[in-house]
Amino acid sequence: MPDACLRVADPGLLATVQDEGRPGVGSLGIAIGGAADLTSHRAVNRVLGNPSDAATIELTLTGGTFAFPCDVWFALGGAPADAWLERADTARAEVAWWTVTLARAGEVLRIGHTRAGVRTYLGVAGGVRTPVMMGSRSTHVSAEFPIPALRAGTSLPLDAKAVCTAHAGACLSESQRSSIEQAVFRSTLRVTVGPHAETLGQDGVEQLFRTEFRISSECNRAGVRLHSTLHGAEGQSHAAHGRMLTQPMAPGFVQVPARGRPIILGREHPTTGGYPVVASVIAADMDGVGQLRPGRTVRFEKVTMEEAQRAWRERPLALGIV
Repeated sequence: MPDACLRVADPGLLATVQDEGRPGVGSLGIAIGGAADLTSHRAVNRVLGNPSDAATIELTLTGGTFAFPCDVWFALGGAPADAWLERADTARAEVAWWTVTLARAGEVLRIGHTRAGVRTYLGVAGGVRTPVMMGSRSTHVSAEFPIPALRAGTSLPLDAKAVCTAHAGACLSESQRSSIEQAVFRSTLRVTVGPHAETLGQDGVEQLFRTEFRISSECNRAGVRLHSTLHGAEGQSHAAHGRMLTQPMAPGFVQVPARGRPIILGREHPTTGGYPVVASVIAADMDGVGQLRPGRTVRFEKVTMEEAQRAWRERPLALGIV
């Protein structure tokens, strides 16, 4: 039974417990969820010697502060930020990224604002041991299950008997780090043409692939809204007049609402929707969606289904790079 804990002193903008999600429950109106950047989540677990599906803490943009009541092995990964351990004697020790670190009882971990990307992952030996619901510990933010987003004062159960299988200072290689960065910090997202692309008309489709979109601050785990309107899209009036029947949705779908500003659906997306789906981000680039930073820009690159399948086979996880 879990008999140790990690205490949340400051959750930052948003901190949640995440694992690989709960596939197969879309018919119940529940999205797959899970870590927005699965590559980084799994890489943090790998460096600790955890199973890939061990639960980590996903932090958003502004980092957070965590206190260790007992000795805990941990590692950080994902969007880079400054991080350090504070000891009782007020001494500070910088924490390296993608590296196994031992926090002693009474120490405090502080993680700063991300320098690139959006989401940072804090993993601990054995994983966070919060309740399992529908086969997953992942927090569904809007529904607040199995537990809500983390708040100051929350104590997260850990397994005191968990042993870190890697030695202190073990870390990912430079080539592994480079592969992760190339996979998840992207300015171009590869997409296949969606089932309703014709609603844009030929000019609208061409505009979709030549436009540089700015990432809006209106983004969360459910989706990312983009600035720059697709002008003259038939899909705008089509959706505005409600003539499109509600249909099942999936992560990566690119919807065009009435105002013409595209939305990329994230891992915690609504499971149904009535806006035209004009494109779909390929599975290999979904971690890149999870790291899209507000204010930056992104483009869409059209690929074939065969190219999408090849990209999936060649992603870092499939090749065993991380």
